[in-house]
Amino acid sequence: MSSSKTLRAAAVVAMLGAYIFAGLCPRALFAAIIVSGTVTVDGAVPKGPVTLEAASKHGRLSLTDVNKDGRYSVTVDMPEGGQLVLRPFDEACWRGRSQTTLIGQAVAPVPDNARSLELDVRLKSVRVLRRSIRIMTEDTRRVRKVSVKCQMEMSGPDQGAIPPQTWEWTEDGVDRAFSVGVPQFVSGSFTFTMDAVGRDKARYVGHKKIAFDVLKGGPSMSWVVTRKPLSLEARFKWDHEFSKEPFLPDVANLKERHGVVLNGLVRQQTILLRQQTIMDSEGVARFYALPAGEYSLDLTNAAKAMYSLKQAAESVNIAGAGRAPTNVGMLIAPVEPVQLSGRIIDAADRSPVKGVVVSGASSTGKTSADGRFLLKGAICEGSAILVEHRFYPPNSFKVTKAGDQGDIRIKSFPSFTGTVRHATTGSGVRYAVLECTNAVNNEVIKIVADRDGNFATRLPSGKYQLVIKSHFRPGDGRLIRFDEFRPVIVYESPLEVPPEGLRQQSFKVSGVGELTVTITNYADLDNSVKMLVACLMRPADKKLIALSQMDADKGTVVLAATEGDYRLLVMARNMQTGQVCGDVKIEGDVAKKIAIALNQWTPMILRPGRIVEVGEQ
Repeated sequence: MSSSKTLRAAAVVAMLGAYIFAGLCPRALFAAIIVSGTVTVDGAVPKGPVTLEAASKHGRLSLTDVNKDGRYSVTVDMPEGGQLVLRPFDEACWRGRSQTTLIGQAVAPVPDNARSLELDVRLKSVRVLRRSIRIMTEDTRRVRKVSVKCQMEMSGPDQGAIPPQTWEWTEDGVDRAFSVGVPQFVSGSFTFTMDAVGRDKARYVGHKKIAFDVLKGGPSMSWVVTRKPLSLEARFKWDHEFSKEPFLPDVANLKERHGVVLNGLVRQQTILLRQQTIMDSEGVARFYALPAGEYSLDLTNAAKAMYSLKQAAESVNIAGAGRAPTNVGMLIAPVEPVQLSGRIIDAADRSPVKGVVVSGASSTGKTSADGRFLLKGAICEGSAILVEHRFYPPNSFKVTKAGDQGDIRIKSFPSFTGTVRHATTGSGVRYAVLECTNAVNNEVIKIVADRDGNFATRLPSGKYQLVIKSHFRPGDGRLIRFDEFRPVIVYESPLEVPPEGLRQQSFKVSGVGELTVTITNYADLDNSVKMLVACLMRPADKKLIALSQMDADKGTVVLAATEGDYRLLVMARNMQTGQVCGDVKIEGDVAKKIAIALNQWTPMILRPGRIVEVGEQ
């Protein structure tokens, strides 16, 4: 092979490798877009500070402050073809610290391959009603010096699939009551959650969701929470033979390693009771509202991997409600670190499995090419060791002794193999991307076919939704740049993987063609309508199959779609007016060009699901 051909092939591999990486990465479905525009309040430039929230169907994307001149600019990672909403964000309002707030929003669809978007936001100032939330217990006792977690959820008009605006905050040290702000002419709700210890060492627990309309009915309302008195306080200390220093556990980073379990027999009901809690950073475990009975304390299995009990009370007597809490002392010592090794092999062919994550207690390792692993840490006999690999179901085994555990067999997921072929020519579709979405947990597993369209992986048995994506491949064999790759859905169908797997599957898919659209009179158009979007609509169901924002400098745009008959539309950025530019035919692996003049604008409506109604307002 000549030097030039070698470099040419290397460039293709590097480019396609980047494309494959993008296909494997979930963020490949997102694009960075610069959104800018003007904000007005009651028809004028804002007189005070304004914060905007940019959101999509995935929730909040970003927050940005509006400049004094009313302009804003924000960069967001936006899902391709989704809707973008800009709405005011006013934390001071919801916390009851302001008398007015702003309502309103701007919503617009984001065209494929768009890199910028101009979107103006018109807001209205409304009054905020301040409401007081009084906290008390079932026996009308006022609750003092506790913390409350608050969440606001506010719905906007006509925002379709975009979720409501939400915000969470904590009111620290609430003394009997706290305030929230309810904006007028808006629907929504507050959710209050309490799980905190008061000045009397009792635990206060409560949860309440209140609609804005309910709060508008009066200046205050009561919230009744449950008071759980402290029954037992267990203080853990180092065994004196190990250390005389205070025991201060790292609960923040190793929370699950500091669990304490309580078991007991309730006297009057003659039933067994089991509760579990976590030590605090001073080594104290607390239990609340325990009925009268005999109890015992122990460490959880996760905690026993780090500590061993050297001294503990055989039984703890709890007198019941209304009595002073019981205090007990517990002496512990660290578990001596041990070394654990072994080999992970496939249960079917006994071959070593590379890349298996093996974890137990405080240690994690990964198997090498020969399937071997090594763990060092606080591991004791009886500990459960977790074994994880992308092609194998989660497995675990019990430690029977320190040292070498021998061969550990794991059974793999069923095989899923096959070829993606062009429906017309029968040739393999190079580097096709298969996305399998689990019907139960919505987990997406992505597979990239090789240069001949062949793929091989392992999938858990079950039901999936299979989507296959391909891209335009010039029929003349010319190379295309990385930024010219436009993944297109070429196949979509339910997929069921049986326990024995699916092998040698063949998927026949449509080819992908390209259409370059040029506006011949683009230079003569008014600047207010130069933000254009070109679309390919399927006539049968009026659904937009492809849309892309026009190059603002050249008046051109490139659309990619599966082979078939379409109707070409050019729409203004508000997606409410445009021109029907005639029917076009997309052919697989063929690039076409078309030149049109814009002179016949028609009302249009973009409905949910990318359905376009032409000639309607």
